[in-house]
Amino acid sequence: MSTFTGNLDSALSTGRVGADDEIKKRIEDLEREAQSLRGELSVDQVASSDRNNSGKPNRRNNNRSSNNNRSHNNNGKAREQPAPRDGDEKRQRRSDNSNNNNDSNNGDNDMDDDERPRGRVKWVSQEDDAKSVSRLIIGAAMPDAVVGFPVNLHSKYDLNTNTAMKGVAVAVLRINEDFGESHAGICCLPSFRDNRNEMTLTVHSLDVQPEMPVEGEEDTQVLSVARSTEYSVLAGAVAKNSRDGKMSILKAIGASAVFCGVRALATAREYLQSDGDEDIMVIPRFSKTILDGRDTETTVTELCVLPNRGEEDGDEDMEEGGFVEDN
Repeated sequence: MSTFTGNLDSALSTGRVGADDEIKKRIEDLEREAQSLRGELSVDQVASSDRNNSGKPNRRNNNRSSNNNRSHNNNGKAREQPAPRDGDEKRQRRSDNSNNNNDSNNGDNDMDDDERPRGRVKWVSQEDDAKSVSRLIIGAAMPDAVVGFPVNLHSKYDLNTNTAMKGVAVAVLRINEDFGESHAGICCLPSFRDNRNEMTLTVHSLDVQPEMPVEGEEDTQVLSVARSTEYSVLAGAVAKNSRDGKMSILKAIGASAVFCGVRALATAREYLQSDGDEDIMVIPRFSKTILDGRDTETTVTELCVLPNRGEEDGDEDMEEGGFVEDN
């Protein structure tokens, strides 16, 4: 019996020793694995796995980790950022405009005085009307205007060109009424830009108040303009009148007819300039007429064509009117 008990104790002792050795070896393996994992994990991921003193997970770190995980979709690509709010867009737009203005100002400082653009520029669109265009011109005629003449009105096709020319006509009327004899008035010089459908009306201030053409006078010819008028033929008639010392009045009703008249005047200027130093200037105005078959009056746009005897440096003998190169 004692021999059996001794053998049992020896077997249990041997088994316990073997089990302890296996547990120690397992613990050492786990420690090595844990140490390896700590080296690979980031600080945020290690912090998110810790527990606070109350035994609850650290919610702040968990939220940070979950937000980082949500920023990627199943394909491993970063998801699109949410669209900026209206306020953010406005602030960014103001910042961009400020940078652009700074770049523009820096560029202007590098330009010579002769290279800097002078006067005002307006691109006439369908959103504009004759009154808004006229306000820009009248503003340039103010004695305390920071930016004065010339005023360049850029337009394209019939509707916008009609708006630009009507704006000049309204400005002519307002300047004559508001300024009186203190201002000689304004005129415009039509010209083509990139093609025959793109126009520029360059508005200048007059140095001497000109003698306007009068219908029925011997030195004035009235030319009617329709939308179907060949503007090159009309330009030839205007140029001939100018060479003969006559003035012309182009009468047009409607945007298409006005556009045709403006193109004819720009072409006539090309004809005259190719022959020599002669040129013309245009002063638009309005009149009323009653068409056949109608009881109400219709507004007519009259393009008064006068000889331009002004010079760039000014002409002391401009008794018949002209404009001085604007500063």
